[in-house]
Amino acid sequence: MQTPSAPDIQRQGLSVRNLTKVFGQTRALMAVDLDVHAGSVLGLLGHNGSGKSTLFKILAGVYDPDAGSLTVNGADVPLPLNSTESSRIGLTFVHQDVVMHPRLTVAENFFIEQMSTSSGRPVSWRRMRADARATLSDYGLDLDVTANAGELSPGERTQLAIARAANQAQLRSQHGGAFLMLDEPTVFLTASERVALFALIRKLASAGVGVVLVSHDLTDIMAVTDRVCVLRDGRVAALRMTAETSPDQLAVDIIGTEHLREKVSAGSDASRRAAASGVPVVKVRGMRGRGVHNVSFDLHQGEILGLTGLVGAGFSRILYQMYGSSRAAHGVLEVNGIERQMSASTPVRSMRSGMVLIPGNRREDGLFATLSASENLAVAVLDRCQTMRHVQERSVRSNFAAAVPTYAIRPPIATQPAGEFSGGNQQKILMAKWLQTDPKVVLVDEPTQGVDVGARQEILRRLRTLASSGQSSVLVASSDYEQLAEICDRVIVVARGRIMGQLVGDEVTADSISTACLRGFEPQPTAVGQPETSPAPL
Repeated sequence: MQTPSAPDIQRQGLSVRNLTKVFGQTRALMAVDLDVHAGSVLGLLGHNGSGKSTLFKILAGVYDPDAGSLTVNGADVPLPLNSTESSRIGLTFVHQDVVMHPRLTVAENFFIEQMSTSSGRPVSWRRMRADARATLSDYGLDLDVTANAGELSPGERTQLAIARAANQAQLRSQHGGAFLMLDEPTVFLTASERVALFALIRKLASAGVGVVLVSHDLTDIMAVTDRVCVLRDGRVAALRMTAETSPDQLAVDIIGTEHLREKVSAGSDASRRAAASGVPVVKVRGMRGRGVHNVSFDLHQGEILGLTGLVGAGFSRILYQMYGSSRAAHGVLEVNGIERQMSASTPVRSMRSGMVLIPGNRREDGLFATLSASENLAVAVLDRCQTMRHVQERSVRSNFAAAVPTYAIRPPIATQPAGEFSGGNQQKILMAKWLQTDPKVVLVDEPTQGVDVGARQEILRRLRTLASSGQSSVLVASSDYEQLAEICDRVIVVARGRIMGQLVGDEVTADSISTACLRGFEPQPTAVGQPETSPAPL
């Protein structure tokens, strides 16, 4: 990998001016000016629907802009682009869902593009492995190039994808610069994997690569970027030097008003204790399964109960084994007074008992990406949308229209495929799909993972309203301690698949949850369900 000199880096860069794109009545981008400096990391922020995806798709050659100009390293580049022209100017994109061929080696995945465009000459596997090892080493990565990509951790796959993209951008570019566009690369990574990824991004920037990082995680933005651009309603709302701003200021920039930054409160400590001492709706006793060991607890009527722990603690597994999408080996589950063996739990039985699961991986486990938004909602309530066993399209669309104001789904287009909505609006569609069934028990895994600040507050407010009405009880598994402190009446801490203790009332704070997860409780041998049971000292 050749590293440009400092003067070369300063002359390189990508600039868009007056970039505009309108879809019908929707102004996706309005006169946006943006600079991506070579050798620098730009954070691109904004709520879902702010224009980030439209900007990326124009640069990738997917959309044609209605107006605007583009220059790369001082040279004018005609718009619109196509995918080939986008590659030619050194642009490469790495999306949230990293694409790797699991049965191909690290070396083969790294050089997959060169292999697919070779002139028919035999491949020198020894040279490929050596080149991959050397290039990855230049990028600061120590990966076994002979291992299959399927054996890598999520963090290692993401690092490999980013290094591959940067290398491809440098090889493709006829303008002498490489620009790497990263869309939410840290969503599924552990804390240590994030640190390693940030080191790689800084390494690439020091080699002259211009990096654009899209992330809803303000901690990530503060950790690795040099500048931050905030889009709001298709316009540039703020452009700041990272060292001169703060997460609080960026949140204001994203949402637009201080009012919307108010927390979704779970209520007073007294109300938390009252919710935690209501009638048990769910009782779990002696649950054992893969990664879950002798778990027992109660969920009370109108309560939001949090499950949390460090990454890998197994707290999310509890939800799936309760629901029956992952099989528990032993234990007893009681829902609304009806008891069954945990090993007999299935999604169908759970739904019949009034329990629904909103999974963490919404694209693969929650939605039919190619079906329309209205069809996704109708799947859960087909009896409302059919007559004489025939599904009525008018009823399907009417059902969707009824959900739009309640869940603030944007854009409110019934026919748009669910996979084309932003992450936050996909999550809203998924929640609307199941909450419209009026469930008694709602299991939610990482409800705001990968969504923007505004959508996050809307989703959390909906869960709080649902529980406060007494209509449903909510069990939420989350690694976001701030989120848990905002909405939960109680929080159970899990470590190595075992319940270590609980926090309730004035103990439910982000700091206390973090401390409990890091330092732990003494293991609790009995059921965690009564608020007067004092947890062991932290």
